[in-house]
Amino acid sequence: AKSLFLNRRLTVNVSTFLTKFDDFQVFQFLPTQATNGTVLSLTNPGKVTSKGLELDISAVLTEHLQLSVNTAYTSARFDEFKNGGGIGKNYDNHYLPYAPKNNYFVALDYMRPVFGEASIFAHIDYGYTDDYYSNPNNLPGNKIPGRNLTNARLGVKVDDSWDVSLWVKNLADDTSLRQKSVSFLGVPRGVYNSPRTYGLELKYTFN
Repeated sequence: AKSLFLNRRLTVNVSTFLTKFDDFQVFQFLPTQATNGTVLSLTNPGKVTSKGLELDISAVLTEHLQLSVNTAYTSARFDEFKNGGGIGKNYDNHYLPYAPKNNYFVALDYMRPVFGEASIFAHIDYGYTDDYYSNPNNLPGNKIPGRNLTNARLGVKVDDSWDVSLWVKNLADDTSLRQKSVSFLGVPRGVYNSPRTYGLELKYTFN
């Protein structure tokens, strides 16, 4: 459903989905008895169901300020995953790896003329990703905690041709874990959010 309200100042879009897979395949690291390490295996869980709901809202709050909101809920599970952890160890009804249930995103955009054809603009956004599992076994030790990410930008735009801006990514310097696994030699490893970064950007558009 796509809707416009208040003389097109408010947009509300809602979507839902249901997806079913047969013969679904997944890569996973399986422990080895002989070396205490792992082996990368491509297995066939069989049946998977993914379903969810997404809401997207855009609102013109004032002449110069706009709000954007997006939220999504997803439930992705193995309907059938026989012998996923070895003979007799089934992962039926387990969550798919790297499939968070909830995601949230909020952004504010501000633009205002200041002189001639120049305008100042500012942007800030905040996103949240729910916790999720890094392995189909869904063990507590393989759960990745939820994480937050905030970005911002402030700049000047001239004549739709060029702009200069200061930006910062990961404003709160949240270096949370994003991925985790065990190497072939049995060594734990992980991938983390990039730390806070910032810079100056000059952009020119050729018309």
